Amino acid sequence: MIGAVLTSVGRLAVPCHAAITGNPSTDSWTFEGISSTAANYNNGAGNYNVNIFSTAFQLEGSSPLIGNLDGFNWNANDLIVGVGGVFNGANSDLTYNGPGGATSTRIVIKYGTISATWSPESTSPSSPGYGSLANGGVGSILLGTSPYDFYPANSGTLVVPADSPLEQTSPSATTAISGNVGRVITEWSGDALVGFESFMDLTLLNAQYPSNGVALENEFVLDLQRGTGEYQDSQGQLPGVVPEPNSLVLILAGAVGLSLMQRKCNRKWSEFPPVQHPHFLGTSE
Repeated sequence: MIGAVLTSVGRLAVPCHAAITGNPSTDSWTFEGISSTAANYNNGAGNYNVNIFSTAFQLEGSSPLIGNLDGFNWNANDLIVGVGGVFNGANSDLTYNGPGGATSTRIVIKYGTISATWSPESTSPSSPGYGSLANGGVGSILLGTSPYDFYPANSGTLVVPADSPLEQTSPSATTAISGNVGRVITEWSGDALVGFESFMDLTLLNAQYPSNGVALENEFVLDLQRGTGEYQDSQGQLPGVVPEPNSLVLILAGAVGLSLMQRKCNRKWSEFPPVQHPHFLGTSE
């Protein structure tokens, strides 16, 4: 019974995320594919190989994402979207001994609109602008971190993606926005970067920049950039509609209640032997 309910809600099985670790594979995010495969690869030659994940949920009051930074409030019940990754194999840029021993990898997420023209399997991998913000449509959003923002000692620490956050305000122009609408967190194993989670408060974004066109089920581009300037764009899609934080709990509670009621009824009936009608006692044909 419970399994049927979970199946029916599909991608919405985890409406809230208590765990925010920097590793989306252990935090119940939705797997979108592998960055280097034809179904997800978009553009560039950065040669990153990463499992791509996405999520959407309403913010719990106890979440570490709750907070106020320069007037940008992350509040309980805000709608959060996220893009994350888990790296596969060795990559020298993931352990680059740059300033402070930090990685040179820059994590950039481009959130598209319904009119995004991004498409995997580009016929020309070097096609200029193929994975650009402009191809995400007017109203698309870019949130990126700077190189060397992340290092082993700040594993599990939330960082604001403050490196030139932008909104595409016309087909050929962008406008600077505040990176405070986003947060990024990484997970490390020793001196190797394992994974990352990039969040955006969609409720806050819409309040501060109502001209944006980002929405659930829209496409996104994960843009990973090396300190050398090489990059790789890969695609995915945000999850669909997300229930309120307590809705799935109520559904599951109802399912559990029905299951317990059915078991109780079956147990009560099993206490009584089957009743035979007197007309059939002792007769045979």
